[in-house]
Amino acid sequence: SSLPSEVTVSTNSSRLMLTSQLGDSIHKVLENIYREHLGTPLSANFLQHSLEQLPALLDDGFHELFSGGRNTEGRNRFLHSVAETQLRHLLKNELAILKQGKSLTVIQVEETIDGYAISNTVNLKGKIDRVDRIDSHLRIVDYKTGRLEKKEITYNNDGKMPGKWMQLMWYSLLYCRKNHLTEPITAGIYPLRNLRSDVKTTSWNGNETIDPEQIDAFEVLLRNYIDELMDPSVPFTPTPSS
Repeated sequence: SSLPSEVTVSTNSSRLMLTSQLGDSIHKVLENIYREHLGTPLSANFLQHSLEQLPALLDDGFHELFSGGRNTEGRNRFLHSVAETQLRHLLKNELAILKQGKSLTVIQVEETIDGYAISNTVNLKGKIDRVDRIDSHLRIVDYKTGRLEKKEITYNNDGKMPGKWMQLMWYSLLYCRKNHLTEPITAGIYPLRNLRSDVKTTSWNGNETIDPEQIDAFEVLLRNYIDELMDPSVPFTPTPSS
């Protein structure tokens, strides 16, 4: 037998709330870990110390997020356990990068960029989880605690921009324009739920490198969508899915 609709809605709402709170807690802890070391190559000792201090860092993060409330009971205790598992996975991956002889430098965390005028009436804004460098290569990274499929960050000029792909390109556009970048970069998602995965890189027609020409092309693509969105002669239509 099927559940009553109000029970299904309530279950979905609870699941969304759990996912949101898990993401908030992970973002807060990572911000606290890296913010004192921005622009400085990370050391293995620092990452190892962060791993050892992870339970205490999570306690502090949960205390801040839940305003000192019951952050070790019930659902929050479950969130704490899941967050610790996913954070350990990320920090161990960072250590693995250093063991390969590479340098890893976190440049920015949780940076909001706004005020980029893409048209006469629309300014773009975005909050970038992380910008880092592996050796000399610049990456824009977004953390995700949910599932991720490669098709969600892949675009092949077929007219359908996947939401996560668009988000990463949006961040890349904002960051490159603000910092007047001319070097190639990559952008990707850290799927923390997948404990065997590193950053998954976005691609455009099979190319995972974002160069200035692609930034220009994406800006044109995005401006065309925004112009249509703001055109009062073009009616809104509902999406076909529920």
